[in-house]
Amino acid sequence: LMGLTYEEAKSFQSDFPYDIDEDDEGFVVLKCENVPEGVLYPEEVSGQILRHLCATAEANVGPGATVNKAVITVPAYFGEERREATQTAGMIAGIETVKLLREPVSAALAYGLKLEEDE
Repeated sequence: LMGLTYEEAKSFQSDFPYDIDEDDEGFVVLKCENVPEGVLYPEEVSGQILRHLCATAEANVGPGATVNKAVITVPAYFGEERREATQTAGMIAGIETVKLLREPVSAALAYGLKLEEDE
């Protein structure tokens, strides 16, 4: 849903266990009674997930470790608006997005790293 207009996303409504609506600019918002504004942007939800992933990485690295930069993988079909929304999610999470990689590229890099480890 990140970076999509309501018109682009409304046909998916039946796939979600939550309701969506549109903001004043026509972008998707998620209806959420538990926040003061009554809605969350998909970028905010993604930002919270990224923040949690960073906290998990910091805990696994050890005491005093901080994660403030990241390379983020996005689906290959993401267009520019959705890629920008992903960068916004990184800002919301408090991290600098060093690079956005499409999934096939990140998979190839991970495969190459695995080959190096095996040698």
